[in-house]
Amino acid sequence: MRKILTILALGVFLFSSNFDEEKRNIYDGLRLIMTKEEKKEFESLKNQDELKNFVNNFWKERDPDPSTPRNEAEEVYLQRLRAAKKYFKEPGKKGWLTDRGRTFLLLGPPSKRELRMIDENEADRIASTQWDYQELNLQGNTGDKNAEVWFYNDYRLTLVFLDERGTHQFFLHNPPPSLLSYLERAKEQFLPKGIVGEEMEVLVDVNRSQKKLFIHIPLYTLSYKKKDGKFLADINLIFLYTDVRTNNQKSFSKEMKFEVEKREIKDKKKQVTIPLLIASLKGKYIIEIIIKDLISNKEVKKRYKLKI
Repeated sequence: MRKILTILALGVFLFSSNFDEEKRNIYDGLRLIMTKEEKKEFESLKNQDELKNFVNNFWKERDPDPSTPRNEAEEVYLQRLRAAKKYFKEPGKKGWLTDRGRTFLLLGPPSKRELRMIDENEADRIASTQWDYQELNLQGNTGDKNAEVWFYNDYRLTLVFLDERGTHQFFLHNPPPSLLSYLERAKEQFLPKGIVGEEMEVLVDVNRSQKKLFIHIPLYTLSYKKKDGKFLADINLIFLYTDVRTNNQKSFSKEMKFEVEKREIKDKKKQVTIPLLIASLKGKYIIEIIIKDLISNKEVKKRYKLKI
């Protein structure tokens, strides 16, 4: 089953015997759910064997239950990819690279889809090619633009895609602020299955004698990738501080990678501590600390008022 799925995965992308074109097509299809490390690894692939091994390992790391012959995450994504290729292709763009296609890849089929087509020939064409996932609800002409409206009942989300110029290129129109968080959450089902921590925690305290701010993150709340018997974490720290008196804001960010052992992750008392020198800060500040887990894409923010 694993071999069949790998062949299917390659079959979704490969259109010629040219390695560079194959590599580009596979990257276009998978980049939405690639980690930063995987993108770097992908750039270094030099031949077809390396490319096939990459795809095989890519899905192996995402298998929610390796004890079974099926890889549900791979099946779902490839099914959506084939549907996006078939139904959401636009002039000059592959189906999975359009606004509709990218949304479909992550959120899946909407609970309901409405089409409002001015071009009767296009309306007839779409109506005659039934969507694999949902019945099309063809509506009457409204206004002077082709439009699609997608309803996601589980998210209480309504998305509008407009063909502003009548070229059958649909762009997401006025996306709701909550959409980004829903997309990030949906992406988690297709990320590598490392040790995924609980809800992230951040604790902060000030040591005035040392003129330092200490940020503590419990190890068990982070996500990890296993490599050579060790577990690797990758986080990004963003530190924002605003002078209350002048309202001037400054910031800096820092990415940190570190290795731990499995027993340390299980220990609720173990934490990583990040010291920040605040000797140059004097006065009243509003401090915001943002920790982003670069493996799971989870993020936590803390806001403090401090007198230093």
